[in-house]
Amino acid sequence: MPSIRTRASDSPAVVGALVELADEHSQSRAVISPERGAIVTSFSVGGRELLYLDESTLHDSSKNVRGGIPILFPTPGKLENDKWRRANRHGALKQHGFARTTGWTVVESSESSAAEITLRLLANEQTRAQYPWDFQADFRFGLEGRRLRISTKLRNSSSALLPFALGFHPYFKVSDKAHARVVTPATKAFDNLTKQTGPLKAIDLTAPEVDLQLLDHGSSHCTLELGDGSRIGNFVETKAATLEAGVKVNHLSYIGDATVGANSNIGAGTITCNYDGFKKHKTVIGQGAFVGTNSSLVAPVTIGKGAYIGSGSVITKDVPDDAMALERNQQTIREGGAARYREMKTGGKQPEK
Repeated sequence: MPSIRTRASDSPAVVGALVELADEHSQSRAVISPERGAIVTSFSVGGRELLYLDESTLHDSSKNVRGGIPILFPTPGKLENDKWRRANRHGALKQHGFARTTGWTVVESSESSAAEITLRLLANEQTRAQYPWDFQADFRFGLEGRRLRISTKLRNSSSALLPFALGFHPYFKVSDKAHARVVTPATKAFDNLTKQTGPLKAIDLTAPEVDLQLLDHGSSHCTLELGDGSRIGNFVETKAATLEAGVKVNHLSYIGDATVGANSNIGAGTITCNYDGFKKHKTVIGQGAFVGTNSSLVAPVTIGKGAYIGSGSVITKDVPDDAMALERNQQTIREGGAARYREMKTGGKQPEK
């Protein structure tokens, strides 16, 4: 069920009230601060936080917020000497514009198919002193399942053309930059540090600073691979599940209503049996556990840290840390049994093809 709630912040005079969008089914959550430039301060999926935030900057009105997803408007980059000129008008705008440092107003909300709110920024004396055009900017934040969508509608309230550019500046929380990578088809880039255009080689995220404009990316879609070692194989379904760093869930598995600790291995065909026909139950798998192929974990159940589950087991009781659990019927071998079975079924005739 999508839901929206407003809660107090730790610094009401600076941050104001926070708006939280939530989707209980997918365990996703987004938090927005209208007063601090309509910034998304947190976005988590399955209990995993995806955004970095320097909390001290959020609560200090003298600083720009470092982290989250700031809105960059009416200029997403840095103007030369922070100055602009258009026709007979001229003025000054700081890097990234004023939207991220101006308070926004919540004007609409909905909890129907998704948790959605619309925030509005109107031209005022403060904005006109830097940018002498009248406008109405509406940003709609929608959380549906595991997807956070931000859509924009800008209305020109002036009689003249409205010059503007728009951008976002997301800060992703990456535990190991050496293994993270940006997936892009781009072959050319402008380097804002060297002010040169050239062929795009591998993007080195471990460098002290990376500031590139991808010139032929060709799409607004881009993928950041976090590179924390987690892997989900083919035909795997996860639902209301948290997978920590280094978890491997191999193909043809279902992990639902579960928490899987770091560096655990979940064998192919593993099922968390989370529903008893009346309510859902939780499976907890500890750090470094190994669950063998084709195992069924009947919730509620806890698999301890470093525990080992033998392949083909049906686990109905908690398994302690570093313990081994194996649940199978004893294998029976009947010599010649296959031949006798075929004889019984066919009377010596060849089976139908």
